[in-house]
Amino acid sequence: MAGTPYAELVRTCETLARLSGRKDKVAQIVRLLKKLNSDEAAPATLLLIGRVTPEGEREKLEIGAAAVFNLLRESDQMTLLGSEPLTITEVWDKLQELSKLKGPGSREKKLSILRSMICRMSSLERSWFLKQLIGEMQHGVNEGLVLEAVAELTGSTLEEVQRAFMLLGRLSSLIDLAVTRGRDGIRSVKLKVFRPLRPMLAEVCYDVRELLSESDEPLAFEYKFDGARVQIHVEDGAVRIFSRRLSEVTESLPDVVDQVKRFSAKIRDAVFDGEVVAVDESGKPMPFQELLRRFRRIRGVMKEAERIPLKLWLFDILYLNGKELLDSPYLERRRILEEIVPPECLTPMLITRDPE
Repeated sequence: MAGTPYAELVRTCETLARLSGRKDKVAQIVRLLKKLNSDEAAPATLLLIGRVTPEGEREKLEIGAAAVFNLLRESDQMTLLGSEPLTITEVWDKLQELSKLKGPGSREKKLSILRSMICRMSSLERSWFLKQLIGEMQHGVNEGLVLEAVAELTGSTLEEVQRAFMLLGRLSSLIDLAVTRGRDGIRSVKLKVFRPLRPMLAEVCYDVRELLSESDEPLAFEYKFDGARVQIHVEDGAVRIFSRRLSEVTESLPDVVDQVKRFSAKIRDAVFDGEVVAVDESGKPMPFQELLRRFRRIRGVMKEAERIPLKLWLFDILYLNGKELLDSPYLERRRILEEIVPPECLTPMLITRDPE
């Protein structure tokens, strides 16, 4: 089957920008997904929300806003070339090619490829393409609306879709599943070791007494460290670490891998949720910027690990020896965690109803 023209995605963006009702926008997204070939749905959806590289990938386009706006100005003088319109797949594949260009001369190569693409676009297509490059779509569509559209498309409940999205980690994986297997696929998703799941994020509370008033039960309180969220997957002795954004950072954090291996030797498989903090020789926390250097480091990792050691704090366990623990009560998960993890790696926790 021939590829769907990129113009089809642009027309959808134009329509979405004119619509104000949430239900109308959802219906428009569903209409687009039904038109596309199954292998186009995921890249089209990512482009729709202004993503030009896959989720969880470290590669970025690394094209500054100034360069994008210069392209926009240049495009006014460009002549539409070529009889074959760009397809959604071509646009996506070219963007992935761009993201992998590194080193001397890469910027010029990127701009050259972008110009060759823009020359095959109408003025309207160029306008939306440049919005995608800077991630500012201005049509009111976000991940939440896309999840509602997936629920509508597959006949699933929104809760089923949200859970599948959490377990799959990537919107692209969710879309692929939705268009190929429908509701059965959505409902079949399970937690899988080495496939990072989307983390549960904390909400800000400004008044402890107000929080306590919402429940008759004692509440568990934990420290919030000035660190970085990590999700640690273990299977048959292998350890892999993922960041909050689901990028794999295992190679950058060999000291954290060593800490995990010390207590996980007897575990078949597990998924832990935690945080790492950069510390100095005395164990005192270092500035967050030092921690970021560790996450970004690709070369000279061992030397950097000696200079900026990391302290691991674990506060949850989501999976153990083939069993999902996501729906288990918090205190049960904490008990399991305490049976496995040494005290020095456990986030301190207090259960109380005393606001003081």
